[in-house]
Amino acid sequence: MYMDSKEKKLEFYGGSAVSVLPFLIFIIIVIVLSLQNVFSMDALIAGAVVGMVVGMLFAKNWIQYWEEAARGIRESPIYLTILIFFLAGIFGDIMSSSGLAEGFVWLGKSINLTGAAFTTFTFIACAILGIATGTSVGTIVTMTPVLFPAGIILGANPIYLTGAILSGAAVGDNFAPVSDTTIISAMTQPYSRKDGYADIGGVVRSRIKYTVIASAIAIVLYLILGGGGSTIGGEEVVGMLEQHSNPKALLMLIPVSIVIYLAISNRGIFVALAGGIISGTIIGLASGLLHFKDFIYIENGDPRGILTEGISGMYGVILIVAAVVAILGIMNASGVLQLFILWCKKSFVKSPTGAEMVMFVNTTLWNFLTAGVTTTSVAICGPINSELGQIYDIHPYRRANITDALANTLSYFMPWSAFIMIFTGVAGGVLDKYPFVTIPQPSQLFFAVFYPLALWFVMLISIITGYGREYEGEAGEVIYKRYGAN
Repeated sequence: MYMDSKEKKLEFYGGSAVSVLPFLIFIIIVIVLSLQNVFSMDALIAGAVVGMVVGMLFAKNWIQYWEEAARGIRESPIYLTILIFFLAGIFGDIMSSSGLAEGFVWLGKSINLTGAAFTTFTFIACAILGIATGTSVGTIVTMTPVLFPAGIILGANPIYLTGAILSGAAVGDNFAPVSDTTIISAMTQPYSRKDGYADIGGVVRSRIKYTVIASAIAIVLYLILGGGGSTIGGEEVVGMLEQHSNPKALLMLIPVSIVIYLAISNRGIFVALAGGIISGTIIGLASGLLHFKDFIYIENGDPRGILTEGISGMYGVILIVAAVVAILGIMNASGVLQLFILWCKKSFVKSPTGAEMVMFVNTTLWNFLTAGVTTTSVAICGPINSELGQIYDIHPYRRANITDALANTLSYFMPWSAFIMIFTGVAGGVLDKYPFVTIPQPSQLFFAVFYPLALWFVMLISIITGYGREYEGEAGEVIYKRYGAN
């Protein structure tokens, strides 16, 4: 990605540092939106475009400016990313349209969970749904209206119940092969010794250990702290759970398992997603969970359904990634990214541990600045972390894992987090029907969203100790020991 020394440098009035202006404007717009409790992918895209237009005014060569923006997109693997997103969108929509969430409601109802046990179950159910659909927002929107009021009725602590929903959503975003952050984190990590980028299946396979450790910590904490509420009980809770309960929906875990198996067994993400779409369609139709008209139909002259909405639901993510890599292309052409990498190398990157610590801090900082918009954080940090990691031959899998993990930490428990905004909006929608529901304040959730918090510490300890550190071999293979020192 980075500019060759022989290429013509993009110059700015005021020096190369001015090339950061589009990013600064973009970040300011993100922060302003978050302070207004607004989460809109369209607004974020508009903010990036406004930043580029303003930045152009300071460029000495306007034509070259836009050529470099286009080059940033052209030289990124966005063409592969788009294809993956389209397949992932369709698969995720099959899962959500089949009512998989209702299978978990039935399961929780059947084993009579209350208090902390229900809070823990909520975390696990949201995690599985998040892995199945690849969308944290979709998980929050789907599970909150049912599990949040039900959990309060059954004696769960509202603060930790909220944390369980957000934590489960974070597991899906962090681990799912169909997650946008998983896809982008892999597609921004090229190999040094062979062509191509980190394969998503390999990334997911190498990520399992971190996810399992952080999830285990979260489960223990929710079991200990997740109760303490007052059990309301009665016909109200029974009726609500019955209304949203369907045991057949658990059959859709089969295509989820197929996708994960194919992805981690080196069959390729395209084969994995296609296998999931085919098996999900067959099982959904055969079980009656889906009907042919669910896939495509006409409403008011517009095509609707799983196929069209699964694809269109990915447009925002694709466009924000394109906008971010365009801005990175401008910064790259000015030489400012190279200066940043050089400064990091001279000041901090003295070992593999040093390189990973800079990646850790870099991603955490951008996660903070972007108000927890994970897609943006990964798109920004991926290319930078790639350059830092390649200094010591850190494998693309490891670089992708650090980038994705850190992008899915602060995002879920910062008081101005986009995900907390979404949860608050959805939970507020049940107040008319369930006036006893108490929605926690954002500041109360900082130490309640256990999975992202645990993941932050897991990755920090992993970097300090070298646990799970992977290096790139001569043919791009994974090797676990390359340097004598950390």
